[in-house]
Amino acid sequence: MGYFSFFIDHYINLRFGATFVITEIVACIAISLVFNSIDFRNWKDDLLLLADIAVTWLVQCFVLSCIFFYVFTATGHPDWTQYTRFFLWPILAFLHILPCLKKEKLPLLVTCAMASSTLVVMAISFSGSIGSFITSVVGTPHSLIEDWTLYIVLFGLIALIILFKVFSPFKYRYVQIAPIVVVNVVFVLTNLSADIVSVLSTNPIADFLATLFLIFIDMLVYVIFYLLVKNYNHVLDFQVRAIKAEAEMDQLSLYAAQSEEIHALRHDMKNKINILENLYDKGDYEQMRSYLEDLTRGIHGILDTIDCGNPLVSSIINMEIAKAKAKKITIHSHISIPKFLDMDSQDLSSFLTNALDNAIEYEERNKISDAIDVALFKDGDYLFYTVRNGYRPRQDGHGLLHSEKDDRRNHGYGVKILRNIAAKYKGTCSFDVEKDTFVFRGMLKLKVEDSK
Repeated sequence: MGYFSFFIDHYINLRFGATFVITEIVACIAISLVFNSIDFRNWKDDLLLLADIAVTWLVQCFVLSCIFFYVFTATGHPDWTQYTRFFLWPILAFLHILPCLKKEKLPLLVTCAMASSTLVVMAISFSGSIGSFITSVVGTPHSLIEDWTLYIVLFGLIALIILFKVFSPFKYRYVQIAPIVVVNVVFVLTNLSADIVSVLSTNPIADFLATLFLIFIDMLVYVIFYLLVKNYNHVLDFQVRAIKAEAEMDQLSLYAAQSEEIHALRHDMKNKINILENLYDKGDYEQMRSYLEDLTRGIHGILDTIDCGNPLVSSIINMEIAKAKAKKITIHSHISIPKFLDMDSQDLSSFLTNALDNAIEYEERNKISDAIDVALFKDGDYLFYTVRNGYRPRQDGHGLLHSEKDDRRNHGYGVKILRNIAAKYKGTCSFDVEKDTFVFRGMLKLKVEDSK
């Protein structure tokens, strides 16, 4: 029998029943809804969703089912085509993430593909097991309206769509890899368990209970995964806001201190000018030169600020220089950037301050007097950032990024913030030791270059 004849029996003559056909169509809709948005205000998105549903069904019906049909027919088991759901829906789900293989949210997409396909399989298996149980009790349904299996699978698939839309991790910026690995392992194991139960079980009640238990585990694991992602992002956002607030307070303190020094200098300037006039009148030019040099150094010390052309970056670097100066640490800066950077100001501030704060605190804590070198420049569409500070090898065997602070749990988010911002902007960050120097290197991809 050819595949076209199989399609006639399958869909036209309802070889496996109308419930089976409707289940396949609704499952295609569920898979498409997981990976597409619904926006009634944007007809293009709605057309894209409808097109995706149609393509998903065509691929499911005429491509994947065809392959499995011929495989089972060639092995002498054509009736096994009803078990193709264990292969079919995971493949369909993973086909949806192929256009996004290079995107930063690929791990999340893989998780959604695993979760959605597993729960589709579970919903179908669950409806089949409870349908068999109902049939054994009340007999075969006489019409589609009386088929409780259809209602159960439709309810399960609708619940799947609601689950993914309400508990969507895509609304959050940062995701840890470890929970993704764990949740995917759970989905694989429950999917395999559902396969084994479906093939080996001969008791409809046991099949129903086992499938129900596996569905509960999958939904519970997915919700826990979502809550972990949500909590992780809230903690990081709080940390970023705290860093930003601290930076703003330090900036205000810097401005206040500089203003007070300038006011004192202006108040004392008249006396200094009188002294210079007296030295000039006496012809004591050597003393006059020495006095002028001291006066110039004092003025430069007060007005020694960086102006790189970018107001935000200038403010951040000046604030860090003031912090370092208060701790008797010198910062040498080499900055070459445009006036405007197409980058979120909060991300830029967090990226710059975290690396520099770590360098300042490390040198202060270890009583290192080496100057900190900061390099920030733009090349093409990328922003390059390097911070070099003095380094002393640890004696306890801990790695480079081991925190020495009392509040290790809280401060450990600094490195995570740097790495997550780098991932967000499709860049990199590294932490290395070169002789007696600790080197942080960061690279961020900018979205759009502003010509100003």
